[in-house]
Amino acid sequence: WTAVGLEVALASLLDPEQPVRTRNTARLIGRSSAATHEQVTRFVSVGLIGPTTKLPLMPEMFWETAAHWPDDGWVGLPLNIDEVAERVGGDALTRVDERAATLGGARIPAVGDLPARCYVRSEQVLRRLRGLGDRSLPTLSWVRVAPVRWLPENTEHPPTSTHPWKVAHPVVCALRLAVDPARGREIVEGWGVVPGVHR
Repeated sequence: WTAVGLEVALASLLDPEQPVRTRNTARLIGRSSAATHEQVTRFVSVGLIGPTTKLPLMPEMFWETAAHWPDDGWVGLPLNIDEVAERVGGDALTRVDERAATLGGARIPAVGDLPARCYVRSEQVLRRLRGLGDRSLPTLSWVRVAPVRWLPENTEHPPTSTHPWKVAHPVVCALRLAVDPARGREIVEGWGVVPGVHR
């Protein structure tokens, strides 16, 4: 799965009742029509997008995307999310953790006790953050480069002066949570954010 393939899949998951059309999807994710068409064709050939309807097969498209969603390479920081935002700017961070999922409607107890997890927009930002703070101190937040260039946001929770970072769209949070086959899958199934994915 390429980054473009992940973005095409993600776009289909945001509105699974709409046909996946190359031109519209390419415009949405900011990729070329050729690269987008190649991925749409591949998804059709493996049965994840209907050859006639052009609709994503649900919930299989979600679970296949989750199975290929990168979730390695997290870097622990001895800074809380507010301090991270002060150092690199809130616009460089997109929150994708359990707290972000609860803002999208997930029911997860005790999320306030967990270190924040954020995607950063580039390797350059990640390198800057790696050099901050004393690594011998406890981890207060986790960061990694976003696995995709097009990362939809939760528009109901835009950045503010008290939380200057972006919050990922609930489907992005669900994909990251679903990487955990035990607890994460259970949360996603109980959430109801993805059509066809439920207990």
